Amino acid sequence: MSKLISAVVGSILLLGCNGGAKGDGDNGGPPPPPPTCDYEEMEFNDTPDSANFVNILPVLGAGNHICGDLFSWGQGIEGDIDTFYFFLNPNLGQQTIYFNFVVEIDFPVIPVVHLYRTIYDDTTGEPTEDYELLGIFYGDPTSLVVLDFPIEYEDLVSNDIFLELTAASPYPVGVFDYKIDYWNF
Repeated sequence: MSKLISAVVGSILLLGCNGGAKGDGDNGGPPPPPPTCDYEEMEFNDTPDSANFVNILPVLGAGNHICGDLFSWGQGIEGDIDTFYFFLNPNLGQQTIYFNFVVEIDFPVIPVVHLYRTIYDDTTGEPTEDYELLGIFYGDPTSLVVLDFPIEYEDLVSNDIFLELTAASPYPVGVFDYKIDYWNF
């Protein structure tokens, strides 16, 4: 009798622990798709002061993705701005980083990117609340490609970059998904 009770209790425990469910490899379905984004944009990130920190550069190779959305309230009203922050940490002796990025966005939006860096006070070495514009880039409807854009690096005063994404105006009312792929050398 005690062997029967032990067998029943053991079976109940075994089913309770396993839940009667099949293992991961036994579900017969395809594996889940790989993630398409390494970083999801988070509001509010309309200025360099509220930028989303993304990564430390250099990042070698492709496969670094930022995903988000821009929204528009209609003509005559400024649309959404999304700003991302990268800290620069190149190899010893490297004074220039070549930044590459590709923006893909829903039709009919024309992506516009501004690249900035922090301006530091010459006497105190502290960051000011001002930013130096490094470049403005305009894409075609749905895409923008920038390759090998040189960014000068200096240890204490040129060690960051802000990527600000917006769209050429006017664009229709709505929410427009985008993806930014970035890499550098």
